[in-house]
Amino acid sequence: MNESYLTVSGNLSTQPEGHTATNGAPFATFRMASNERYRDADGRYVDSHTNFYKIRVWNRLAQNVLASLKKGDPVVVHGKLRVKEFTRKDGIPGLAIEIDGYSVGHNLVQGTTTYTKGPRQVVIEGDRWSDPAVNRERENDWGAPDIEPIDEDGYHEFDPFADADALGDADADSAATGDPGRGLAVV
Repeated sequence: MNESYLTVSGNLSTQPEGHTATNGAPFATFRMASNERYRDADGRYVDSHTNFYKIRVWNRLAQNVLASLKKGDPVVVHGKLRVKEFTRKDGIPGLAIEIDGYSVGHNLVQGTTTYTKGPRQVVIEGDRWSDPAVNRERENDWGAPDIEPIDEDGYHEFDPFADADALGDADADSAATGDPGRGLAVV
């Protein structure tokens, strides 16, 4: 099965609304409007046709969208495209363009925002970011060793000869000079 993913930037045209699925999973929906802006032959900006999308997000992303976004906000949405055919009340067929949002954020081209890490959430069946094992790994920086940065850029300097004393007196000279010929074994 071929799936189409896309990234769209635009503005929220509705206030996000929270819902609960039949399985208890939280989700949120909102509509966004997007149009291309270009310069005409006279150098003036012209807005092209406006496209409207219905966005649906789930679980923790839904909770964060409800807490962070409001109607009119400039956003960028990345997700899976869904095109649905329908028939209007007057009998005319139509197409609805929907996006199952996987990432949503403010569009920083138009302003600034401040990130706030959300509190721990309850475990939601099937939401990999709610899995306690994943959260334990995240708290431990995914198993990265605890290394304090020691330079002003925040990088840890690696000195392969820093442990010369551990090699013993005979090998300390070769370790200090960088001569791999004495006292170092290749395994």
